[in-house]
Amino acid sequence: MLVLLWGLVGCVTVEPMDRPDPEICDDEIDNDGDGLIDCDDESCGGVLCRNQGDTGKVDVEPIEIVIDNSTCCEFVFNEQNCANLTAGTIEFVNNTDEDGSISVVRCDALDDIGSPVGFRSRPADEPRDFLATVAIPAKSSVEVEAVFNCQTDVAFSTNCEARAEVGPFGDERGFLVRGRTNP
Repeated sequence: MLVLLWGLVGCVTVEPMDRPDPEICDDEIDNDGDGLIDCDDESCGGVLCRNQGDTGKVDVEPIEIVIDNSTCCEFVFNEQNCANLTAGTIEFVNNTDEDGSISVVRCDALDDIGSPVGFRSRPADEPRDFLATVAIPAKSSVEVEAVFNCQTDVAFSTNCEARAEVGPFGDERGFLVRGRTNP
């Protein structure tokens, strides 16, 4: 009897989990099966849906700068965690068939220390005070990290800007970076 039970328990078939398809944000279909279609679906991520007009068709901007306020750019720092602490991520989305570029990403300098935040488009790169002329290939996106540079040990707030363009189209966003201390 014990051998029979062991044989039944030992033969368990595990089915692979089905993963939903990603949402396509301009096809009027609920691709990921969550009951939300296109612009109503949070998983559309960087694609901002605007001007749907009378047709209900999604009008996607040619170039977009996406800053998620829930993840960018407010953070807490102390001496132990400050080295290369990511303050947030800015996404540059090129929805066209031609290559575009990031014109600039930068923050205002603070008295005596310069900019408390640097930027990098690849995790292996050293953060720089500003980025300029970073390519955004056609039909793709580039993420830029805002990185705290540990040049201050007090709380701060600084105004920043991001600009990108493709052909005659451009997008520009201002954003605030705030660092709070936690001893």
